[in-house]
Amino acid sequence: PTKEDRTHSYWKAIYLYAKSLIQDLGENFAQTDLNGTQNLWIIKPGGLSRGRNIKIFDNYPSICHYASIPF
Repeated sequence: PTKEDRTHSYWKAIYLYAKSLIQDLGENFAQTDLNGTQNLWIIKPGGLSRGRNIKIFDNYPSICHYASIPF
């Protein structure tokens, strides 16, 4: 095989591996679609906190950690 063939084969293997990882992620972590690059969540505590301790998060795992939810 030529150098160009090897390069093509290399990038194809990387593409297929990445595609497989993304598929596995979706199957094993149902919240994958929620954890985008432009999402923001405003988290407000309950119990009449009147605007105190409001937090803003940009990813779901941080919310789980903050709320002590097993992730």
